[in-house]
Amino acid sequence: MNLKKILWLAVGSVSIASIGYYTYKVKTADKKQLYKTKKFTRTDIIYTINATGAIEAENTIKVGSLINGVVKELYVEENQNVQKGQIIALLDNGKGNTDVKAVEGAVKRSQAALKYAKVFLDRQKTMYSKGHISQNDLDQAQSQHDQAYGTLKEAQANYEKASIDYNNTKILSPINGVIVKKGVSVGEAISSFFQPTVLYTIAQDLTKMKVELEIDETSIGDIKVGYNAILTFDTYPNKTFEGLIDEISNGATISKGTVTYKSYVYIDNNDLLLRPSMTVHASIVVASKKNIFAVPGYIFSINPEFIKFVAQDKKYKFEPISQDKLDTFKKAVTSKDNGVKTIWVVENNAFIEKAVEVGITDKINFEIVSGVNENEEVLIDVEESDAMKLMFKRMFGGGMSK
Repeated sequence: MNLKKILWLAVGSVSIASIGYYTYKVKTADKKQLYKTKKFTRTDIIYTINATGAIEAENTIKVGSLINGVVKELYVEENQNVQKGQIIALLDNGKGNTDVKAVEGAVKRSQAALKYAKVFLDRQKTMYSKGHISQNDLDQAQSQHDQAYGTLKEAQANYEKASIDYNNTKILSPINGVIVKKGVSVGEAISSFFQPTVLYTIAQDLTKMKVELEIDETSIGDIKVGYNAILTFDTYPNKTFEGLIDEISNGATISKGTVTYKSYVYIDNNDLLLRPSMTVHASIVVASKKNIFAVPGYIFSINPEFIKFVAQDKKYKFEPISQDKLDTFKKAVTSKDNGVKTIWVVENNAFIEKAVEVGITDKINFEIVSGVNENEEVLIDVEESDAMKLMFKRMFGGGMSK
C-alpha cells in the first residue's frame, strides 16, 4: 500500500468519526433544554463607585522661609501645639545682623547731614532776606538740603529692608494649630526659590479632616455633590466613617495614561483616630432602591440569531420588535435618567422582543420600570453551543440521524 492510499484512508476515518460525533451531539441537543426563562424577582439595588485617596487636616499650612540660609535651631517637634506668632525655628543667613548695623550707621549719618543742611538753609534764607547773598546761593543751599533729605529716606528704606531680612531668620507660626510634620533638621540648608523648603506642616484643627479622592474619568459623570461616601482606612479595616461629597474638581490629573478627577469629603475626627496622609478607601453611593423589579444585565446581550434558531427548532414564533414600536416607546419615557433596552419573553409558544424602561443599575442588575409585567417569563439564557449544533444539523440535513 503506497503512501497516498494511507493518507486517503486516514482522512476518511477522521471524517466518519467526526460525522458520528456530531450525530451523537445533535441527538443529545434535541433532549436538552435550549433556553432558560425566569419570572421577575424583587431585589435591592445599590450602585456604588469605589475610589481611593488620602486624608489631610481640613486647614493645613506648609511653613517655608522667605530667605536662604541654614537651619540653626528648631524649637518645636511633631504633635506639639503652637500659637500664632510663636518662634518655631531660627535660620543662619551667614551674616547675622551686620547688614542691619551697617545701614543703621548710614541712617545716623544721614540724619546728621540733614540736620546741618537745614540749619545752613535757614541761615542762607536770613542772609538772602537782608540782601547779603544772591538767589543762586540760596538755591544751592536748598538743593543741598533736599539732597540730604533724600539720602536719609534711602538709608531708612535700606534699614527697614535689612531689618526685615534679619527678622525673617526667625520662623513664626502663622496660625494656632498642631505640628503634623517636621520637614528639616538642624544644619540643613534651605532655599526660598524655585522649590521652597517646607520646614513645618501645621494643621489648624485635627478634629476637622478633608478626604481627597481620585475618581476615574469613566465614573466622574455619575457623581454629584451631596452624595454619601462610606470611608474605610487601612489602619481601621473594620470601622467605617461617613461623609458627603462636598466638591468635585473640574481639573483633571493624568498619570500613566489614566485620567482622574479629585473629589473632596469633609468628616469629623473628634476622637482623633485619623491622622494626616492615611490612605482611604471610599465607596460612594450613587443610587439605591429597595424591593424593585430587576433583571441581570447579561440578558440584554443575548444574540437574537440564536433565539431565532431555537424558535425554528421548537416551532415557536419569533417576533422581534419593530423600529417604529421601539421609537414610540422611547418617546413615552419621560425620565431623563432612565434608558430603554429590549428583552425577550416567552409567551404562548413565541419568543417576543419587548422594549423596557430601565432605571438604576449597579452594573450587574438593572431596574425594570415599565414595559413588561412581573408575571411574564423572561428569557435569561440560550444555550449558544446547542444553537450552533442546530445550525450544523440544518447544514447536514436529517439524513445523519439513525
